[in-house]
Amino acid sequence: MSISTGYRVGNWGVQCCIDTTEQALEWPIVEFQGWTAFHGGQEETEIYLNGAKAGAVSFSARPDVEAAMGAGWVAVGWSTAFDIEQSARDNGQALVLEVRVRQQVIARKCFRYKGRFDVTPSPLKIVLHMPKTGGTSLRMALEEHRQSLFLLPLYNGDFTKINGLSSSSIDKVDVVFGHTSYGLHEHIARAVSYMTVLRNPYDFVSSLYFFAKYIQQDAEMLTASSITEALEKVRRPEFDNYYTRAIAGLAAELPVTDEHLEKAISNIDSHFSFVGLAERPRESLKRFSCIFGLPLSYMKENVTPDIVEREFVDPMQANQAIREHVRLDLKLYQYVVKKFWNMEIG
Repeated sequence: MSISTGYRVGNWGVQCCIDTTEQALEWPIVEFQGWTAFHGGQEETEIYLNGAKAGAVSFSARPDVEAAMGAGWVAVGWSTAFDIEQSARDNGQALVLEVRVRQQVIARKCFRYKGRFDVTPSPLKIVLHMPKTGGTSLRMALEEHRQSLFLLPLYNGDFTKINGLSSSSIDKVDVVFGHTSYGLHEHIARAVSYMTVLRNPYDFVSSLYFFAKYIQQDAEMLTASSITEALEKVRRPEFDNYYTRAIAGLAAELPVTDEHLEKAISNIDSHFSFVGLAERPRESLKRFSCIFGLPLSYMKENVTPDIVEREFVDPMQANQAIREHVRLDLKLYQYVVKKFWNMEIG
């Protein structure tokens, strides 16, 4: 994917194009090429790969670009070589090439390095999408890089889709993303790395109630006059320590116990590379960008709009009712918050 933004100040402007294609990334040393065109004065062009500035850049005239751009434009071709193997390995095989002028990114292109001698796939990244935690925004940020990132959606709650894939097909998948639970790794031979985002359990249950009732028009939820009544009458796995259930890998019909909380914490410590916080979207996204080696864009999607019923809810009464259903999730969330702030975010 290539992004050419251009940059203009008064009568001065610049445009750029990156010519290197994904097919060029076959060997560990790659020459990246492109051109930069200026209107109103030529300035220094800087090339960066995964945030590291190129040490040596060669420049040449590009009369073909000048002719295409028109009068007043001066174009230069540029090329620079990078040893990409280590940078790709450090960033999950992802490479981001940027062209900067006046410290502004004029063009950006993302690549996925799959070297000829790289026969062992990196661990499969599995993102457990907890409802109402900003997961849709994260998925859409990843989908912006679909040309260099192969995402497999898994939203049916079971592993039927995975069980139907061959090992060679699974090796080509970069990310599995969906409303699923811990345990997917037991169905494949490939190494995996789990990650997810959690939200304060009080806000999670409250948001889920309003979303299901007023946006999804859920029949059962519509019969409840309040969130307290919904918690008493509507049987949904999300209303019963959902985080603990999903991260412990417990089936929806089974009760959640203290032993499952211990299992969930153990799984986080042993098999999760990161657990983000919905209340800290920018810090969480920055960490996800590092994990995926991609410049992920911050966006807000699938947000429940303002609803009149919210104005008549007694927060203390609602939270008291919710607390009985998320006792274990509250402990898990507190553990994750401490782990989040003790983690290197950057």
